[in-house]
Amino acid sequence: MKMSRQMKYKTKEKSSWTKRIFLWLERHRRIGQLLDTSVLFGSMFVSFLAASYISYLLPNMNYLSPLSFNLILLILSTYFLVFRFSSDKLQKWRYFSWGFIGFNGLLFPFHLLVGLNWLGRRKSTNFPPIISMDPAYVWVPIVSYLFFFFLGLGILLLIIRIEKRRRRRKWNERLRDKRSSNNRTDK
Repeated sequence: MKMSRQMKYKTKEKSSWTKRIFLWLERHRRIGQLLDTSVLFGSMFVSFLAASYISYLLPNMNYLSPLSFNLILLILSTYFLVFRFSSDKLQKWRYFSWGFIGFNGLLFPFHLLVGLNWLGRRKSTNFPPIISMDPAYVWVPIVSYLFFFFLGLGILLLIIRIEKRRRRRKWNERLRDKRSSNNRTDK
């Protein structure tokens, strides 16, 4: 007997709203792709809008390129963390933190020394090395890279601490159960 498509996704236990949205997006893949694309372009719009709002204080938009890249990454990774991953919560947060650690950890030294001139051929899209920028404003890209790097690192360290605490609690429960079973057999 074949199962219908709708019966395949029905569960008897009550699931969370994020799990229901994940399953609905799995069943409606085209709408999910459209939603993914709209979130991508929406995050780009929001980050460049925020960067242009802040940029009136700075002489050049190149100073805010790391901030806009990280805002795009923040919005996209939050969307995928909430709606697109079905793994356990700590694993989701680990992926979230690895994204920021990897992105900023690799891009910051490269942008500091070499620059990001490979992003575009036009002169207006080139991002020069941070070392060659105006010393009065060079702190803006450095602070944005370091802030988002340490955000990911802090989340990762918090996850490691939570997992260690869970393991210690399970170990203590096993020891307690073992002692109680030994006490019963001794009597």
